[in-house]
Amino acid sequence: MPVLAVPLRIDGPEERFGRCDGSRARVSFRSMHRVTALGGALSLGLLFLAATASAQQPQPQPTDDTAQRAAARALFEEGVAFAEQRQFENAVDRFRRSRELRRVPVVTYNLAVALAELRQLVEASELLRGVIRDETTPPELRQSAQVQLSQILPRVGRLTIRLSGDRSGVLVVLDDRPIAPALIGVAAPIDPGQHRVVARRAGRDVASQVVDVTEGRDAAVTLEVEPALPQVRDIGGVELETEASGPSRQRPRRRREPERGGGGGVLGQWWFWGIVGVVAAGATTGIIVAASSGGTEEPVRGTFMPGSLDIR
Repeated sequence: MPVLAVPLRIDGPEERFGRCDGSRARVSFRSMHRVTALGGALSLGLLFLAATASAQQPQPQPTDDTAQRAAARALFEEGVAFAEQRQFENAVDRFRRSRELRRVPVVTYNLAVALAELRQLVEASELLRGVIRDETTPPELRQSAQVQLSQILPRVGRLTIRLSGDRSGVLVVLDDRPIAPALIGVAAPIDPGQHRVVARRAGRDVASQVVDVTEGRDAAVTLEVEPALPQVRDIGGVELETEASGPSRQRPRRRREPERGGGGGVLGQWWFWGIVGVVAAGATTGIIVAASSGGTEEPVRGTFMPGSLDIR
């Protein structure tokens, strides 16, 4: 069962905390000052007057910082309750929220412990290192953080990602998160479990692989990257064949001329000569009608359009 630190207050370096072993939180409280009772009627009268005056004075309104500190404490207590019930997803959520409001070592420590229970060991180890380095961390809490870190580090896995093939323009993504090029080819800390590695170029997945990482073990994956596809652009009658890596690898080539049999213009199209034939047939019909009228009759006039004769 994880050892949680339960604070009495979340005010700063002077915060106090106890230990929680999962059964019951044991909190060490500060000793309270005792008020010496005053004897006699005069003393009682003075106390009564002081209490009356205090009641008549307006109570100060809580500031934003006070309200935020109270919210952080409430969220922290919810996180501890969830951790005791082994609901670590909810515990992590509450500890994160509390830490956003009050970033103090005791909250960070409990967040790290809950993350470790979810096997998110890399983040947990980094948080514990921060608690150990923090000058405001109480000695007992720093010692607990060192113990937790010594137990977590041996469980962290290591993954080496290698690329084979054309690496130009490739972005490597691990579990939907891009990774830095400096991490390619070297062993990097990783949480145990199943992970998906993808090589992506121009928004397209060109290689992918799923790998299982065991606690405390090394794993490796090699992605076979497809070669980049050339892109062809037409500039001033010259086609430029460009590699996907960029314009520095352009190769000019001549544009392909159309085949002679297929025609290079209107005169080479079959439909053009079909229209010419129809127009010629219409013109011949008009001439025959005009010639057959004879005598003094006015010749028939018409408009010669393709395939029709309009008599006026």
